[in-house]
Amino acid sequence: MIELEVMPDHVHLLLGCDPQFGIHRLVKLLKGQSSHALRAEFPTLKRRLPSLWTNSYFVAPVGGRWVAGGWRDARCAQRLCRGPERPLKGTPMGTLKTFKYRLYPTKEQQRLLSRQLEECRWLWNALLAERKTAWEERQETVDYYDQKAELPLLKATDRPSVQGVHSQVLQEVVLRLKKAFDAFFRRVAAGETPGYPRFRGAGRYDSLTFPQVPVGCALEAAEKRLVVAKVGRADQGRAAAPAGRHAPDGDHPPHGHGQVGCLHRL
Repeated sequence: MIELEVMPDHVHLLLGCDPQFGIHRLVKLLKGQSSHALRAEFPTLKRRLPSLWTNSYFVAPVGGRWVAGGWRDARCAQRLCRGPERPLKGTPMGTLKTFKYRLYPTKEQQRLLSRQLEECRWLWNALLAERKTAWEERQETVDYYDQKAELPLLKATDRPSVQGVHSQVLQEVVLRLKKAFDAFFRRVAAGETPGYPRFRGAGRYDSLTFPQVPVGCALEAAEKRLVVAKVGRADQGRAAAPAGRHAPDGDHPPHGHGQVGCLHRL
């Protein structure tokens, strides 16, 4: 929390939040803990206000800009919610490190994972073809949100087998393609060799992304297992050394094995 301004009927907050943590989770956390603290200090609120906060909130990005004097107000806000020496529980802090774990899926789990990768490869190619055809034949552009909105209909009619893949994984395929085109247009604007996004051949789509863990994917550290939606629990091996913000490229696991990269906050 960087800046705090209390208004008669609402509160202005300037916050820093890890996208992996989620703005909605942070807002829910702030409302819940501030409501608990205020009701504990002012018991009359329990009788006069059955619900201290409404469900609505407004969020707008501000980039890397900082507000002068923000750290003073941040300390005040921290004191209101948890006390001077106790930061908000769950607030994103620390350093992100990626650990790579080897998986030992069963033959059935290997088959399910391979099917999910194949469906993601098909989706990538279908979305890329849609963008390419729209521009070449009609000089129209298809953006990220248009293609993301097509997913429910695609699963219901065009490609029912896509239902075997978690919805957030499918959305990440759309996002990957968007990032590929963003990089393409950025290189074009800079006068560099652009490199148009390519269609993926068999075996050329080899990873699944779950952006809101534990939704769809959860690591059971005590039992050394990874729980993957529509696949089940797969045994895991030891973690490799941390390798910075992103999982490193390099050696692929042996046939029949897999790898998972997990972000840990240290």
